[in-house]
Amino acid sequence: MFKPEFIHRVLRFAVVGVVVTGSFMALNWWFSAAWRVPPDLAYLAAYPVAVGLHFILNKWWTFSDRGGVRAGQVSEYLAMMLVAFLIQTAVFKLLTHFTPVPAWLASGLASVAQMALSFLYMQRRVFNRGVAGPAGFSWETRWTILTAGLIVWLYGYFGTSREATPFPLDREPLGYYELLVQAFEHGQLSLLVEPDPKLATLPDPYDPLARVKIGAPGMADMSYFRGRYYMYFGVGPAVALMLPFKLLTGYHLPSAALCALLCAGGFLLSTWIFADFRRRYFPATTGALWLGTVMLGMANLCLMMLTRSDFYEVPIAGAFFFSFAALAGLVLALRNGRSGHWWLVLASLAFGLAVASRPHFILGGGMAGLAWWWRREVRGPGRTPAWRDAAALVIPGALCIGGLLLYNYLRFGSPLNFGQIYQLGGSNQPKMKLVTAESVPVNLYYYLLAPARFGRYFPFVEIVPGYPWAAPQSYYGVEDPFGLLPNLPCYWLLLALPLFWLRRHPARWMTGRCLLLLGALGLPVFGFTLVFVSATNRYMVDFLPSFVLAASIGLLAVASRPLGGVGRVVRACVLSGLVLYSAAFGAMAAFQHNGLFRHHQPAAFDRIGSWFNLPAAAWEHVSHEEFGPAQLTVQFSRESLGAAEPLLVTGSRARADYVYVFHTGPDAIQLGFMHSGDVDGFLSAPIALDYDIPHVIGIQSGSLYPPGSDPKFWGASTAEVEMKKQRLLLTVDGVPYVDLKKSFHDAAPTEVAFGRNPVSEYAGKTFRGKVLQVARRELPPIQGPVDRGSFTRLGLELPHSPASGRREVLAAAGTSGADDVVFAEYESETALRLGFRHAGAAPWLSAPLTVVPGQVQRLEVGLGSWLGLPGKPADPALAGALLVRFNDRLVWMEQTILHPPAAEAALALGRLPWRGAEEGLADFSGRIVAVLPVPPPAMPPPVGTEFKRYWLAGGEPAYGALRLRLQFPMDQTGKFEPILVSGRSVSEADYVWVQYVDSGRINLGYESTGSGGPRELISLDLAQTHQLELEVPGLFPLPAEAVAAGQSPFEAGAARSRGRMVLDGVVRIDARVKGFPATPAQVTPGENRLSDTFGRRFTGRILLVERGTTAAPAGFFTETGPLELAIRWPATPPAAGTRELLLASGSANRRDRLYVLYEGGGGARLVFEDGEGKVQEGRPFRMAGGPDPHRLALQWGAFGPDGKASASGRVGASLDGMPVLEGSAGFVTAQPLSAWLGGGAPGDAGFSGELRSVRRLPAAGP
Repeated sequence: MFKPEFIHRVLRFAVVGVVVTGSFMALNWWFSAAWRVPPDLAYLAAYPVAVGLHFILNKWWTFSDRGGVRAGQVSEYLAMMLVAFLIQTAVFKLLTHFTPVPAWLASGLASVAQMALSFLYMQRRVFNRGVAGPAGFSWETRWTILTAGLIVWLYGYFGTSREATPFPLDREPLGYYELLVQAFEHGQLSLLVEPDPKLATLPDPYDPLARVKIGAPGMADMSYFRGRYYMYFGVGPAVALMLPFKLLTGYHLPSAALCALLCAGGFLLSTWIFADFRRRYFPATTGALWLGTVMLGMANLCLMMLTRSDFYEVPIAGAFFFSFAALAGLVLALRNGRSGHWWLVLASLAFGLAVASRPHFILGGGMAGLAWWWRREVRGPGRTPAWRDAAALVIPGALCIGGLLLYNYLRFGSPLNFGQIYQLGGSNQPKMKLVTAESVPVNLYYYLLAPARFGRYFPFVEIVPGYPWAAPQSYYGVEDPFGLLPNLPCYWLLLALPLFWLRRHPARWMTGRCLLLLGALGLPVFGFTLVFVSATNRYMVDFLPSFVLAASIGLLAVASRPLGGVGRVVRACVLSGLVLYSAAFGAMAAFQHNGLFRHHQPAAFDRIGSWFNLPAAAWEHVSHEEFGPAQLTVQFSRESLGAAEPLLVTGSRARADYVYVFHTGPDAIQLGFMHSGDVDGFLSAPIALDYDIPHVIGIQSGSLYPPGSDPKFWGASTAEVEMKKQRLLLTVDGVPYVDLKKSFHDAAPTEVAFGRNPVSEYAGKTFRGKVLQVARRELPPIQGPVDRGSFTRLGLELPHSPASGRREVLAAAGTSGADDVVFAEYESETALRLGFRHAGAAPWLSAPLTVVPGQVQRLEVGLGSWLGLPGKPADPALAGALLVRFNDRLVWMEQTILHPPAAEAALALGRLPWRGAEEGLADFSGRIVAVLPVPPPAMPPPVGTEFKRYWLAGGEPAYGALRLRLQFPMDQTGKFEPILVSGRSVSEADYVWVQYVDSGRINLGYESTGSGGPRELISLDLAQTHQLELEVPGLFPLPAEAVAAGQSPFEAGAARSRGRMVLDGVVRIDARVKGFPATPAQVTPGENRLSDTFGRRFTGRILLVERGTTAAPAGFFTETGPLELAIRWPATPPAAGTRELLLASGSANRRDRLYVLYEGGGGARLVFEDGEGKVQEGRPFRMAGGPDPHRLALQWGAFGPDGKASASGRVGASLDGMPVLEGSAGFVTAQPLSAWLGGGAPGDAGFSGELRSVRRLPAAGP
């Protein structure tokens, strides 16, 4: 079937593949092991060697090509490698997305396809025994194809840089355009997403402040009209590409992928037009084809636009592609006679889709008229009549534009209303003047004249300075535009276009026609962009492709001019410099654009930056420039009281970081920090100090180090880099007062200023005290003595990549064989357990604790044996104290058995001075950066008198109700998240969870594994903070432990069989539930470490976690006697006639209830309703306000002694000592456990005020 020679070549090709792969791996190992080269650098160094070896072995052995190595052969080979790689990637993606083939098999099949293609191509075109390739396929053409392929790859790379997986396909809509396609599939023009009903209640829903106030911000930049959401962005790409793709494949075409494909298509079309023009009229311009291709791909700013590739960019990319498809169609129509008629049809259809993408492109319709007029020259007598050309140019485009107008009419009632005035944006769109002549000077400056600022470090390009004059009040703003003339000098070639006419070039008239077509398309669009109320880089892609194609024709004008030898060299250098500088600027601007690439691909950004920063690193090494923390010796001035002054300012105006001092009073300061781009800064608590003496301010700031991509960080782990680049540490006289993880702008040493502010007015211009000394050196470890009368707080830099299971000493007291040790057992770089070992007993281990790499970990540790001296033990209440708190989370706070106090020298941090040979504990391999004394907290009594474990300092119990202050997220509609998780394992877990129903409602619920639980639908304002009080089984001890601590069995069981949730003072859930045992260390607010049930993490903010006094203490369910409720009335009382439940008992079907009945005007009365429906009303009273709660004493006859029911009794109430209800009733037989406090009873509205506490009164009654 195959010739032997072919089979032998295939086998030799396979052997070469094995040899080259092995050589590549060996070179990687050699560079890394022998030369200590970082992995990325080793890979890059080995790759060219492997490619060269692959080329040589295949040429001389596989294909027996003994001829010399030709430039064309090398270019063919490199182009083949690039194309094969792209095809391999495409095959892998197709197999993994559209077939059930597993990823490992798909990668193998894709590799086979790549190797087969490489073999066939090398056999036919590269290594063909010295035979030249097809005529006309020059080296310039090959390099141009290779360059065009590289640019297309860059478009795809940047276009998908914000995705973890390039070109992810999904059956569900993930973006705005995908939502529009979904709506079309369902036969409607509005999105299927339902707007928040609160928007309809606003008199002006387009006012952003009004939307924020009601907690209904709406979908950003979506058009809201008559209670529906619509897309005002151009519909062309959705109808022409995204909807057909979805119907054919069942998958949504991602917006990012579509942007990359459209921009790549537009670039290739513009390159074809240029290449064809050059081939026909300027074939002798050597090098111009390659330079023009680079211009067309890199100077149109598509690369910068693609770093976001969202719904903003889709219509712009669509207009680029469709408009150039129309331009290419017109070019082909002008070249052909009768067949050109169909090119006019395609051009018209493409232009109509361009208008459907960006409606203002209709201003470029003049190019169709020019093409129709010029067609008369190619029609000729007896050919296609003019009216048919006119119909071909008008009808397809008119159908598209007519469909667009009908689309507008059906949505907004007007064919010319595109919906932008109904946009839910950052300003009130209906009140904005979007098009105004006042914007022209500002936009001319930003689009043509604004020079970029440059920095020392990659990506070098910074945003342009602001408009130097006063902008009109109607002007909206800017987003990273760049002036063409100072930043992209290839556009200077537009000035060379008159050379065609000055030299009377033979192609001047055809050149003029081409330029008229480009001008008819680009200039009107540019004019519209000038009158718009804002400037942004993505708007520049509307007109730059036309401009850069015209500039590439100017390149041909210069390149075609006859020159001598030296003149040709100078011209080549100048043209190459203009083009390559513009291309480099376009690439660097893409890396810079809003920091998006760095945010989405930090590792790639650092890898690329490490190479580009090599020159800067070399200069800094030669010039001995200093980096790292600083210590400022300063004398503060009393004249600065009440003012802020700079201590350190780094960066430039647009990317500055400020460390400043605020003079709080005559004996105190505060340290502040601001990162430009943040809304809020940071200000420390007041720091007491003496103004009359000098002080040393230590500053460790990420901006004092080189960029994370700098070669100085080669070989450092990510955690080590983050520790330096993302840490703000501020000390005063060696004591740390600020230690935060922050973002910083990179700053060169020349952009560092101490005691002055050269970039802005923020925090003042100068430090008015005295800067006595500035020393650039590492801050010394912040060490204080291990005080015998104090516990200790440590700041720890943990070791990087510790071995799993390794144990290291943190703190210890005692002597050899009689010590107590707190140690760390590492699980990974992001998790550890803390351990406690009492010599002679088995060690304890905590639950896993989360570690944030790169941050200083806070450890508070206390041992009772630290507090005394030999022969003089500490206070008995503290002698057995063990306190361990990690990153503010309490691990242990216990009374236990400790060894007696030892000699003072036997207190140790990070090591065991008395270590034996078989301790099994290593010295701490990280760094202790701070040691500060802290006073011992109030410890629990010894075991046996009360509960054994406490959770927080200050005597608050480890068990009991939990109070959380929450800020719910606003963008998680439909998702579940954990609020509280307790339990020992996934099969024994309890969950308090929340589901975000929409922007104004949540489901709040409780579930115990295998048993389910209650839930409640609640309306609330997600923009506000909320207080949630929880009483669920996992927060209370097991009955046996509670009984041992003195509770009755009934009382102990009651606490573990009730689920109660009070949100903002209103009882939402009060029900009998089941629950699993949990220790305090197994209770995690906002985090689910056990399973994926209800999600892994609460994505809002938990502002406060504390053990609160339970609204109904355990004793309430067993003690007898009257009750006293501490309450606050609602700030805004409900409408007159509204009843809210205060107390109920009985069963769900028959119960006794006490209501508050609101009567309007601040008046109310209590109403008692028994199980038979008989009502007794109390006296009216006024609901007084004030900060202190009111005392409501109640006589409730339902509860008899010892938890037994009573069938009759007295009902009465007094408010702040004044009787408000008196009577008697036959109560429903009930047990105390059946009581509802403040709500939770089925069918009753809960109390909307605050129920602060409940306690039993003496039996005398109210």
